Amino acid sequence: MKKLLLSGIIIFAAINVFPQAGKLSKPSGFIKTEYRKINYDDPKPQSAATFPGITKPIKHVTKIGANKTSTTIPSNIFTGSMNVFGYLISQSRPLQYQKGINAVSFIARKNGTYTASSNSNSGTIIGLWSTNLGTTWDETCIWTNSTNLARYPNGGIYNPSGNTNPVNAYFVASGPIITTAWAGNWYASKQITSPGNTTPGIDQQAHLDASPTIKKHAMARYAFTTIEGGITRSMATVVNDITSTNVGPNGYGLRGAAMVKGIFTAGAFVWSVDSFCPPVNTNSAGTKLLHDVPIQAWDDAGVNGYVVMFGSR
Repeated sequence: MKKLLLSGIIIFAAINVFPQAGKLSKPSGFIKTEYRKINYDDPKPQSAATFPGITKPIKHVTKIGANKTSTTIPSNIFTGSMNVFGYLISQSRPLQYQKGINAVSFIARKNGTYTASSNSNSGTIIGLWSTNLGTTWDETCIWTNSTNLARYPNGGIYNPSGNTNPVNAYFVASGPIITTAWAGNWYASKQITSPGNTTPGIDQQAHLDASPTIKKHAMARYAFTTIEGGITRSMATVVNDITSTNVGPNGYGLRGAAMVKGIFTAGAFVWSVDSFCPPVNTNSAGTKLLHDVPIQAWDDAGVNGYVVMFGSR
């Protein structure tokens, strides 16, 4: 019997970014949307002898019994968090590996028993690292503030070119700030010490919507990446009003993506913002029909990369 399958193509917008060129290239267009009818016939039963392709023998799995052994991978509890909601966004990148110093890093809100040297509250952010693939960990405080409480930590380790010593590398991280409502974004970095300590570094930057020092953006919590000796980047969104009580893209008026770039200069990071607002359909309220989670991908040198969003054409 014949079946009809209606297939369509939805938008997949990818923007190719070339930082060395001095400006961002605009998208040249989108895949043409078209619909077509495809007829499929139900396949007739075929034996292995007549099937026109490569066949492989089936591997039967047997249960582990008295004469079988299994390998147990050990686990290690190395930290806790004031609130698990900071890790609900699967596109955040709090866990990373820096091969130049063979270090695993994890950016987290402090746990319930950790006490920072000042302003030890639910917005305190710590950086944890391990140089033996998670067998043991050390931790250090990278952000504290009495009113600008950090949320949704996202970050890793910045390693200067050619460095192999962890104490010459830096934690760097970002995320949104909440006061009584969403108020902006935090950015912090701190040189690694051994052992770590409870005092944040000198590079703590609160970029607030009420007094912007760089282009306004929201929720700098996505797809964090840092290139050895190169640019550090975090993805965020461009919106009309992040404080809207109507939660979701329709409520705060999603307009596009923001890529926040950090350049390491004299022990701290200088941040700037590039925005990407693709031409897509809008709803009756004027909100662009985009998925509000932008992501990015880069080559190993951090020169050629892509910003990716999904939306409706």
